[in-house]
Amino acid sequence: MGLGAYIKARVHVDSYLEKGSDRRERWIPTPFWNGELMHTFQAICSDHCRLLYIFHIGSKPFLLKIDDDPAFIQCEREIDLWKDLEKQDRRFFVPIICSEGSKDTPPWIVCPVVPRLELLKAKEKDYEQVNDLMLKYDIRDLSFNKNWFIYNGRPLIVDYGVRGTWEI
Repeated sequence: MGLGAYIKARVHVDSYLEKGSDRRERWIPTPFWNGELMHTFQAICSDHCRLLYIFHIGSKPFLLKIDDDPAFIQCEREIDLWKDLEKQDRRFFVPIICSEGSKDTPPWIVCPVVPRLELLKAKEKDYEQVNDLMLKYDIRDLSFNKNWFIYNGRPLIVDYGVRGTWEI
């Protein structure tokens, strides 16, 4: 069994929709690992559209991203982009190990946590490479040291769920 199948067989996200004080619907997801509530997960942030959790398999850290706003489906957009990437471009994007989601549950993805060990400044060619990828794949909202950074001597995009124009 590959790593993606191993994780997918163990991750389950229960959820329900709830109207917030702003009258917008939000997913209220509850992640489980092997049928048990994920107490060992570390929630690292809840931004305006998804929840992020770190978990480990052995010593390797992974990131679980769960959409919590049906209007902003970043995980679904990352899944679609990952499938559409040309082979030569995949090295510039953190890989999606596994994913799931349906009309009744929020989309979620798992990817490896990539340590930001190289606190290098991006060179002009790195910005040009990222800009070319943004144009080629219609990606929006990429900022250095936020959505991408230098890893193993090249740009690595770690958050690429904002694509095209959102209709709300």
